[in-house]
Amino acid sequence: ITMKGGRGHHGEAAPGAADRALVLPVRDGPYQPGQADLEEAGLPWVATLEADPWEATHCPYGRACMRIVHVTPCYAPAWAYGGPVSAVTALTVEQAKLGHQVTVLTTNAFIESGAMAGWSDPEGVAVYRAPIVSHRLARSARLFLSVGFGQLVKLHLRDADVVHVHEHRTPQACVAALACLRRRVPYVLSPHGSLPPVAQRRAAKRLFDAALGDRVVQGAAAIIAVSTVERDQCLSRGIVSSKIAVIPHGVGLPEYEAPTVQPTACGTEGGQQRVILYLGRLHRQKGLSFLLRALAELIRVRSDVALVLAGPDDGYELTLRRQVAQLGLGSHVRFAGAITGRDKVLAYTQADLVVYPSPYEIFGLVALEAICCGTPVIVCRGTGSAELVESLEAGAVVDYGDVRHLTQSMLWLLDDRACRSRLAALRTYLRRTYSWQRAAQETLDLYERAAKSPGRGGV
Repeated sequence: ITMKGGRGHHGEAAPGAADRALVLPVRDGPYQPGQADLEEAGLPWVATLEADPWEATHCPYGRACMRIVHVTPCYAPAWAYGGPVSAVTALTVEQAKLGHQVTVLTTNAFIESGAMAGWSDPEGVAVYRAPIVSHRLARSARLFLSVGFGQLVKLHLRDADVVHVHEHRTPQACVAALACLRRRVPYVLSPHGSLPPVAQRRAAKRLFDAALGDRVVQGAAAIIAVSTVERDQCLSRGIVSSKIAVIPHGVGLPEYEAPTVQPTACGTEGGQQRVILYLGRLHRQKGLSFLLRALAELIRVRSDVALVLAGPDDGYELTLRRQVAQLGLGSHVRFAGAITGRDKVLAYTQADLVVYPSPYEIFGLVALEAICCGTPVIVCRGTGSAELVESLEAGAVVDYGDVRHLTQSMLWLLDDRACRSRLAALRTYLRRTYSWQRAAQETLDLYERAAKSPGRGGV
């Protein structure tokens, strides 16, 4: 109930507010307090009563509307951070479309200079960004030290039905999880591949987990794995299977059909070369050095091939440019920078083949997006992407570091028209099965179960 001269919708003191106010949360239906209620609260004035606008919103399938708080180190338009930003943004947008009250607590990390000037946060999603102490630390060490984040959590936690924490090895996750445990507010954790201490700074990650990370993981009412690979990672951490729900990401591409006009999002000069596309961050753990070595072997067999590296630099572009020069691949490699939205769709549809050689992917949204666009994919064995590619016969799976196998697979798939025809027939199925609406509905189901067992046991 909003009261004129009292407190605002979330309980914040309104300008000129009196010392006392009647706060009556409406959850199961509108409640109109009578004069006796006002007198008991000591309110001598006439109050203006309004039903909670979020409760009045109709949610489909008879679902009660929820107050959901997402906690994440980065949020749109911080696209340079990688896949988690796209996934969290798409999920929150879909939950808001379904009529739920969605709040995002995050930082301003990885937001490029000037990016906010023309940016509007998604409709229905309230986004609060705490300023980062050091953008250099955020980029080089993934250390998201922020000012005032604890106050944001304290303010928004009191009204939350459920909190969704994204990644577990961040100050934001620790602050939110510990606050939830103290207040007995249930939280769901999406690790986004962060559970195993792989890649860089392994010792530091193990120390962090021993100090705080393990408590964040074990305190969650439920954990979302995006693939069976991530589910196995959860089990190896000692998480009971009843806490784990496998909910794959969706695909948020606006269109999949090939364009009628061929623009230059991914094409090469002259348009005569066959295009191999890598789309993602330029980071050392993405397997790009491996891909360049295989490309050098491929060029010896056929010279009409070009590799397009499309993605933001994450501290590795200079190293890659040096390797390109050393291998004599200057005329066969193009650095396209970050691409998003419609340009990303065009890149997928124009490419003859997508190669995503990272050995650490627990889902691989790039592979799914490429398949939905009808483009064959090569990924590494043991990743979440490999499950998808093998089950759909959508390309090839290679062992990381096996240059000969990757070279042969690229040579074969560049001319495999049967694979493209097979993928074209799967488009409708893929868009329905891997939609963000489906992912949002399954996540909301998990929230409801988690809310019944806050922080204790499985769901």
